[in-house]
Amino acid sequence: MLKSILGLFWLNTPKFFRKFVIRFSQQRFAVSVAAVIIDDANRVLLLKHVFRPGSGWGIPGGFINKGENPEKAVRRELAEEIGLKLENVQIVHARTFRNANHIVPSDPGRHPESKER
Repeated sequence: MLKSILGLFWLNTPKFFRKFVIRFSQQRFAVSVAAVIIDDANRVLLLKHVFRPGSGWGIPGGFINKGENPEKAVRRELAEEIGLKLENVQIVHARTFRNANHIVPSDPGRHPESKER
């Protein structure tokens, strides 16, 4: 309930204020994780993002804390967001970007074990 109230408050604050808060509260170099969760029926878990207005549905994830490894971060984020505890976590893809404001999804058709093109 508190998360919903905070989400509504966040969505109704001016964009310049949200940017200020994020820049002030986050480290200069932010690293994030995301999880693709697939069930036995090959369905992918999507969440409606509350804190990213206009982004709609997407895969769960969030920022990695200082000193935290990616596997631990994705487990923490899923537990915080939806109470899901994972047994098996694998890093499938890692990438850096020259422009931090530009995020490009990796090729979904490429097999996770294949080499970078």
